[in-house]
Amino acid sequence: MIEGKIAGKPVHFESRQPAAEPGRMVPAMAAMAAGPVAAVRWNERTREGGVPNPLAAVEVVHRLKQQALELGAVPFISVDFNDFARQRAAARGTGPSPMFDPAVGRLNDKAFWLGARSMQGEIVSLQAYRLDYVDTSLAEWVVGWMAGLYLKRHELMVPAYLEPPPNTRAGRVHGWLVYHGEIWLSPTLKNRSYFDTMPFLGMLLAYLKWYPDAIWGLVNDQMANHGHVTRMKYPHLEPSFLRWQHCPEGIPNNEWLVLAERSDLDFLVEEKWLRGA
Repeated sequence: MIEGKIAGKPVHFESRQPAAEPGRMVPAMAAMAAGPVAAVRWNERTREGGVPNPLAAVEVVHRLKQQALELGAVPFISVDFNDFARQRAAARGTGPSPMFDPAVGRLNDKAFWLGARSMQGEIVSLQAYRLDYVDTSLAEWVVGWMAGLYLKRHELMVPAYLEPPPNTRAGRVHGWLVYHGEIWLSPTLKNRSYFDTMPFLGMLLAYLKWYPDAIWGLVNDQMANHGHVTRMKYPHLEPSFLRWQHCPEGIPNNEWLVLAERSDLDFLVEEKWLRGA
């Protein structure tokens, strides 16, 4: 599941200059004339066709990396999950979830993890992503998938119901899906902007690497109710997606779904690119 720790001062917002002087076109509108967001038919994009605007995506990734560096964090990426297990144990005192445990299954060709070090070389951020193909739907597949992975470590997960609620948006999501988990930010980080930067950076790297049908994750009640999902840029949040009668220590009995479909990711890239965010 996704979990994190935030410590520090309240967020401060910088005042923005007027969008344009009277009689002049707003710069973003001029950019839209060259590549109008409204003209893009988001739901017709396919994975085979690739990222619709890779230059925009790369520019947004570059800005996020620069923001991280300005905050004193140096991002790095790796596919070595034995090293991830070591880093997680050192930072948090426990091993990874079975979704990212190299002892449970092969990960090097279907997953990566994103970390960040302080300028002193200390690990201050971790998160991980894995790609799976789902031919039914996320709603039908997720309970068996998760319970099966935990069972490989002899850990029991007993669901309160075999599938998420019938109204779940996950019922229409299938294909190449990226699970986003293991988010951790060091409590030594004092600037709340880290949480606005590192998770979204990882999401966009997964978007560029795989151009999946969706990116999804699970959060607990606290994260769902304190605005962290919005700050991570997930547009969809769904309560009581998974409920467990019995689960290992550290897993909440009630888990919320966070979801960004391909069309959401396409739009986020264009929107952040045009706004210069």
